[in-house]
Amino acid sequence: MKAVVVAMTTANGLENDTIFNEYMENIHGPDLEETPGLYAWTRYENFDAEATPRYLHVYEFEREDAGVALDDLLRIAAKKREVGRGIDPGVAETLHIGGHDLIFSLGEQFSPEIEGMQVMLAGISDEHVDWYNKWYNTQHLPAILESPGFTNGYRFKQAKARYTQANYFHAFIFDTTDYSGLSAGLKKTMSGKDPYVASSQGRATVIMTGVFKRRGFRHIVQCD
Repeated sequence: MKAVVVAMTTANGLENDTIFNEYMENIHGPDLEETPGLYAWTRYENFDAEATPRYLHVYEFEREDAGVALDDLLRIAAKKREVGRGIDPGVAETLHIGGHDLIFSLGEQFSPEIEGMQVMLAGISDEHVDWYNKWYNTQHLPAILESPGFTNGYRFKQAKARYTQANYFHAFIFDTTDYSGLSAGLKKTMSGKDPYVASSQGRATVIMTGVFKRRGFRHIVQCD
């Protein structure tokens, strides 16, 4: 995996929730497998049923041009809408869609056994990027991976996006279904760390965050 396209959406109402999920899993997801360089796609839902965004969609690419990958994915989606494979735009609201290039990872790689991920969209100003990258790579992420259940962390730099001003996407991977315990364990781990390790000291602005559990399978795209 070299890049991801991430979409965060929320259906408008319970009836639309069913329509949206059936469409995403049986029509839209398979259609987007035509996107050049797409390796896998997975859907996740928010552990907190009342939170937004409700759903997280992750499209993994074996290519390094995340901005162009996003354009290609949107082009395929538009082509499918033209032949009647779209969905009523009122069914769901998109809160974020973006193409992100992988810049750092630590721990095990993506696998079908992943249960979910804690994600964060953040804004980091140019003056703080060098400090933030060093702190995250050598201090913060290693501390997170000490917490039970977490197996990996990824950081992506945004190449192109809609709807949000975030310029970084973080994904902390976990392999447990004990979501409450996961959160409590992370808080306990971080409470025992020096404040420098546990906090970005105000150098990053958190724009969107959530804990998402995997919904269904990780779909591996069969490429010729």
